[in-house]
Amino acid sequence: MDYIQARELLSREGRLTPQEAVDLLNSWRMDADNYYFLLQTTGASVPLKQYICYADETGEYVFEKTEKCILSPAYALKFFEFESDSLTTAFLDTLDVLSYPAEEDTDITFYEWPYYNSEVAFHLSAETIIKILLNWHYVFDCDSDAFGMIYNTLYEKLSAAEECTDILAVNSFNLHDWGENNTLPVDIVAKHYHFANYSVSTGDNGGEDVYFRKCLIHYLYAYWQNLGEIVSAVLYERAKRCN
Repeated sequence: MDYIQARELLSREGRLTPQEAVDLLNSWRMDADNYYFLLQTTGASVPLKQYICYADETGEYVFEKTEKCILSPAYALKFFEFESDSLTTAFLDTLDVLSYPAEEDTDITFYEWPYYNSEVAFHLSAETIIKILLNWHYVFDCDSDAFGMIYNTLYEKLSAAEECTDILAVNSFNLHDWGENNTLPVDIVAKHYHFANYSVSTGDNGGEDVYFRKCLIHYLYAYWQNLGEIVSAVLYERAKRCN
């Protein structure tokens, strides 16, 4: 399948079939030019926005468009619509391989996740959300998230799956209106606002702030995964002392 056939398939109204989705991913992995040529066609791509700095004067995190492009949200949605963790993982992994060649791994640049919108969020599972949060390349910019509705969708999915919701806050920037539109305990809302809007540094820090947050995400998630064993160990030691 060449890039012209891919464009026709993705531009077609209605959903892809599972086989069509797999064929598209295979064609991009077997010949990356099929993907890169597709991005050069009108409406098939969007520029990634790079994290620049925390602006102390406005209290906001600044993201700016780059020349690096990725598949457009409208086309990406066709892969998320399956709500299949295995297919979504294959799709996201394919984009990572194509967008960040191995030789660039030593120079990590942080970008706004380009699919942070209500249509995509609706189709994401907790497992996929965790995968995105653990990805070193992406963070969420909530600046255009009216009333925090997208953030709330992600939060509720993680909470329902009994996953760590704190890492969602740590991975999010410019979170403004979410707390006024839910009934969560005020301490939870305050913690999420703090994680999302507090900066450890100001000015053009070259990603220092985001790098710290990404490390914290991996730390908190590892802790959360091992929490049950930690609690069991503490209870066991208490029981030994009582005996």
